[in-house]
Amino acid sequence: ADTAQIDACSVACPADGPCVRYEVDAACTCTPIPLAEGTACDDGDACTGGDTCDAQGACVGKPSKLDDGLDCTTDSCDPATGVSHVVADDFCLITDACWPAGKAQPGDPCLICAPDEQVSAWSNNEGVACDDGDPCTADDSCADGACAGTPRDCDDDNACTFDECTAEAGCTHTKVNIGCD
Repeated sequence: ADTAQIDACSVACPADGPCVRYEVDAACTCTPIPLAEGTACDDGDACTGGDTCDAQGACVGKPSKLDDGLDCTTDSCDPATGVSHVVADDFCLITDACWPAGKAQPGDPCLICAPDEQVSAWSNNEGVACDDGDPCTADDSCADGACAGTPRDCDDDNACTFDECTAEAGCTHTKVNIGCD
């Protein structure tokens, strides 16, 4: 409480508020004086924003945007902590999009939504069959979030051919003339 002295009176006034200050008048009473309407203030509610003083000396804020527009979240607000968006148990929220548990990243079967591992990033989908696009590998599968295979054996067991694998042609068997009839 603030103490103000006017001539012979000493009065204890309440502490100033976010939108009101107190003055002692000639009758030795504390008079609340509202701050100008529109003065910035803090209403102490984390669920509001743009707080300003109204004409009656109250600090009022506009409600914060609660709905994040995502079906996989439960949106709420606690006046002490603010807005929160809790992701449902069977979903991941990755780059502002909802993905159901078990759904692979589009175009990449080696990454999957696994909310039991992490909710906000793709998880590795280990051991799943995939195609690495390389004709020189076989038995492609996902490992550490990437598709890879083992080198393809292009040996045709013919000593009169040169066996190789290229990304353009796959396995080729070129005839060699040295020592072959």
